[in-house]
Amino acid sequence: MDLLFWGSQFLVDCGLLLWIFMLRREIQALRSQQDRLPSSNSEDGRLSDDELQALRSSLAVLVEEIEGFTQEHRREMNERLGQVNTIFKRFEEAMDQAKQQQAQVSAQKREAQPGPAEPTRVLRIAPGGKTIQHPYAETIQRLHAEGRSVEEIARELRLGKGEVQLVLSLS
Repeated sequence: MDLLFWGSQFLVDCGLLLWIFMLRREIQALRSQQDRLPSSNSEDGRLSDDELQALRSSLAVLVEEIEGFTQEHRREMNERLGQVNTIFKRFEEAMDQAKQQQAQVSAQKREAQPGPAEPTRVLRIAPGGKTIQHPYAETIQRLHAEGRSVEEIARELRLGKGEVQLVLSLS
């Protein structure tokens, strides 16, 4: 919310600066036109020298006020830009910290997660030798039917090759 507020303030400030610069340009154009006017005291609607001098003084005061306002406005804008940069840096630091914490939590979860529970490897042969009870019997038979070698099955299931061979020979 603060960032949105500062962003809108920044846009308003930029608009004001643009308006001030346009006023300065118009004042400079009026000055150049005024300098080209001949001075006379005629009654044809032209200004007298005293009136022109008063107008010049007024314009000079106006220009000084605008320049002072412009400088003050620039200073305020620079302060606000510094505040926005500070907020942005804090945000980046917070994001980096959150990423580090997330990585730590993920690492802790990986360490805390137990591997696949190793079932008790008991090989029971039913009387008559027709059925066997082994926790991986079905998996071993399926992998063997898929064409996997005894070594591949043993490595994948983290069993000994002899155990895999025994299960296959009894099934």
